[in-house]
Amino acid sequence: MTSPSTPNSVEFLLKATQSLLLSAEQVHDLTMLVGASGASAADLAVRKGYLSVDDVEVVETLLRPGDAIPGYEILEVIGRGGMGVVYRAKQKNLDRVVALKTVSYRQMSRPDAVARFEQEAHTIARLHHPHIVTAYDFGKHEGRLYLAMEMVEGEDLEAFIHASGRLEEGVVWGLVRQAAWGLAHAASLEIVHRDIKPGNLMLVAPPAGFSLSPGLPMVKITDFGLALLSGGVDGRLTIEGTTLGSPHYMAPEQLRSSTVDLRADIYSLGATAYHMLAGQPPFPGQGVGEIVVAKLEGKTPPLSALAPRTSPEGVELVMAMMALSADDRPKDYFELLRRIDGAQATAAGNGETYSPSVSSTSSARKRRPRMTRRRPIALIVLLTMTLLAGAGALSWRLMPTSGEPGPPYTAGKWAAPLYDGQSLQGWTTIAGTWSPAEDREGGRVLAGAGSIRRRLPSKPKATGPLETFRLTVAVDIHEAKNVELQFGLTSGGYFALRLSPGEAELIKHEIAESGPGEGLARAPLATFGNAATADSQRYHELRVDRLPGKWVAYADDIRVGGVETGDEQALNEFRLLALNGLAWFDNPTITELVPAPVATVP
Repeated sequence: MTSPSTPNSVEFLLKATQSLLLSAEQVHDLTMLVGASGASAADLAVRKGYLSVDDVEVVETLLRPGDAIPGYEILEVIGRGGMGVVYRAKQKNLDRVVALKTVSYRQMSRPDAVARFEQEAHTIARLHHPHIVTAYDFGKHEGRLYLAMEMVEGEDLEAFIHASGRLEEGVVWGLVRQAAWGLAHAASLEIVHRDIKPGNLMLVAPPAGFSLSPGLPMVKITDFGLALLSGGVDGRLTIEGTTLGSPHYMAPEQLRSSTVDLRADIYSLGATAYHMLAGQPPFPGQGVGEIVVAKLEGKTPPLSALAPRTSPEGVELVMAMMALSADDRPKDYFELLRRIDGAQATAAGNGETYSPSVSSTSSARKRRPRMTRRRPIALIVLLTMTLLAGAGALSWRLMPTSGEPGPPYTAGKWAAPLYDGQSLQGWTTIAGTWSPAEDREGGRVLAGAGSIRRRLPSKPKATGPLETFRLTVAVDIHEAKNVELQFGLTSGGYFALRLSPGEAELIKHEIAESGPGEGLARAPLATFGNAATADSQRYHELRVDRLPGKWVAYADDIRVGGVETGDEQALNEFRLLALNGLAWFDNPTITELVPAPVATVP
């Protein structure tokens, strides 16, 4: 048994807290249980339901970064999925940063999962093309498979569309052409990707000397995990009773489980072009069953109605790529590239552009009306104090609740929804279970218990993240004890706007602490019912404003409090937490904040 004072439990809890897999309350509870029982913190965390077996594996991997995978030093987790974890790691012998993809020990007992991973490794090892992510190394250590790949720094096309809205036609064909070149290389090796979609196309800065139109990002195709080797033998790897792929973008023949060739990827690439031009995917707001029926009947919504400024040649090409019968699509990539060049030339000749539009990206889902402000409620200031930054700690100072020191800010013209209502594209599950769902009103919400994170998109053509912005999300506590909107994350800790029944509270969490976090300020809120009622007014709006040198938090337009921050650079992300039960999150949005215009007296 493990002693409560042994480094094993102490180090495990500290690393789990640093990785935001455990809340401060959970760490406090586990510390008490370890002391009372002598059991290991990892075992107790699983028994209590605080961590999954996969979570424990992640923590234990991070605790031995230098020898978890021979030849690599684990730096951080950058993504998690059903099969395993992707780490940012350093390949020691070549001193380069790679993406290290691993299969979890739990999945290693499933032959289908292992086969999928091994096929992906062997597939991408054959691919050498500037528009395809490169594989470096593949192996097995201590019963766990790993794959080292090129580290791609950028954002996926899904996030880019959400941030930008409908894209200019010239940009669309510039991106599609790059993807087509990469897929043409795969097809020359008789490899069909089978899951082309915006989330699997990464946009990166082109390397020096690489010829692209000014301002056009470079496309890198990722995730060949579903790749089909089309040379005679059906190499599909599916789980019995399921279809692998993304329904909005899958070719009809994939839904029928019939023969699949390169024209299935051409269909998916056409559906991706549709999404870029229309600002929404084909068949938005429909369930999987409805999408399957519509696709098999050839009822694709007309692109011309959703993208009226797209050239006729462009519309015709997209609809040809998405033809019901594979025989009616471009027969190969040489024909496709020729037609892309023609559509691109037409778009350039027409001089047509389409400015990014937030409304176009959010039209695929119902936007919940902004809640009206409740009657004024006095704010309670719990403390005002200044802390000096110590080693690994946040530097902050509580701001007064009255007045707004410094120049006023207002919402700018740019905003972006952070959830499409259909998938978890752009989100990374940290702990627990998260999925798209419907609430009582039929709204498409993000449902979850545990913790999930989302990187904040950059404004189009910006050189870096926004410096001043507003982050909002509507929350229904539903079955949870409380929820948190976590922001200002640094190596020392983070802040959280916590919502409990009847109350909102601004919390400061330090990584090294073992208690429940330090309360800074709170405000009482109207209670909108509970899980047993049918009351539709159950959503509260949480909001944090990032202003120069400070954060200000609001709930239902009531100012909860604010903090001034130190010099430590915060991560460009936020996190959602639902404790001890399921919660619903709706319409998370980022909005640029700009200095309010100064009124002048004539």
